[in-house]
Amino acid sequence: MTTVFPMGPADALFLEHERRTPAAVNTIGGFVRFRGSPPGLTEFRAFAAGRLAAHTRFRLIRAPAGGRLPRWEAVPGFDIRQNMEVTKTRADGLGALRKAVAALVSQRLPTESPPWRLTMVTGYAPDEFAVLLRAHHALLDGASISMCTSLLYGPEGLPIDPGDGGPAWVPGTVRGTAVAAWDLTNRSAPLNAGPALGEDRHLSLGSVPRATVRAAREQPVADGRPTVNDVYLAAVSGALRALLPARSGRRLLGTAHVGVPVNIRAPESRYMLGNGLSFLRVPMPLGVASPAGRLDAVTRAMREARERDATSGNVLLIETFARIGGPLLSSFARFGLAPRSTPVICANVPVADLPMACAGRPHLQSAGIPFLPHRHGFSVLLVTSGDDLTLSVLADLRLREFADLLVTAVETEFARLAEPAGRVRG
Repeated sequence: MTTVFPMGPADALFLEHERRTPAAVNTIGGFVRFRGSPPGLTEFRAFAAGRLAAHTRFRLIRAPAGGRLPRWEAVPGFDIRQNMEVTKTRADGLGALRKAVAALVSQRLPTESPPWRLTMVTGYAPDEFAVLLRAHHALLDGASISMCTSLLYGPEGLPIDPGDGGPAWVPGTVRGTAVAAWDLTNRSAPLNAGPALGEDRHLSLGSVPRATVRAAREQPVADGRPTVNDVYLAAVSGALRALLPARSGRRLLGTAHVGVPVNIRAPESRYMLGNGLSFLRVPMPLGVASPAGRLDAVTRAMREARERDATSGNVLLIETFARIGGPLLSSFARFGLAPRSTPVICANVPVADLPMACAGRPHLQSAGIPFLPHRHGFSVLLVTSGDDLTLSVLADLRLREFADLLVTAVETEFARLAEPAGRVRG
């Protein structure tokens, strides 16, 4: 007997947006590198299935149309090993791994079957392999990808809820809804606008020592101690300030905003897979010359955004349009994700600091695959795990040179924020 239940509001939003936007690919993910010879496919599938089989989320498909709103259906007896595969690169080196991952996340995941894949990538190094988890954003969000990383490779017995209905959200407020609606209509400078995405993606990776971030957080700002996310956003702002005028050949005009995904799971749903996110929309200090001034501006803007309750306002907006469904829900998603609404998405996903291994092979590095909305040229993601933080930029293949430059520039800006000499305000 099949079980059918309504999709969560964000599930429906990402599903309907992709379904009614032919060029959209609403896929996110993460991959982990491991040291050692790769396991055989049978061993790999047995290991991963043993970790995931109890979780209903990995057996969900989009239910056949039976009403105005989309629904999930749990497929009884689905063997999740069907969604586990292996691919071998045609070249050596980490560049070949990045190219293979980018090619996989360029593909749409059909929702007529469970919309996720677990792919072991081999061949790029003699004593190393990687495992990529990719999923439709309707099925999993960034926090879920992080939980799945711990679930797959961390110690057994972690408190991750195997339930199928998705997480409950922190309630929205009417005041916050008015703020969020105003934010959406307050258009942003189109610094990340472009034509419809092509069929191919490019993935750039970088790293930032945790000690560098710690040093940057110790620097004084007007609004108290900055968070890791504040430092990250200030670094991205500095990198874009340096790169975008050279790319466009003109000064940046108007106010550009960054979209910051925020985990809004209710306490009882803290460890439940699904979609439990909202957005803060924060102005980027691209007109501020000094690293110190940019960090001050970001820290202040994030505090003001929280005080304005915009996160909970987005909750009510998404829930309202999800109840309407259909073309209006898709239009709301296209408007909210458009480059003139939220030009740059900068996600920050912590991965639990746990001992991790894949079938006995030890962990080397964790990296994320950011969500790249339709008509955005690039998107940025920071994964905090271990001694180094991993920076990922996913871009349209036509922007591969810019994406590589952006990663290097962000690394440089992190270092500048950590140095007292770089703290002189402009």
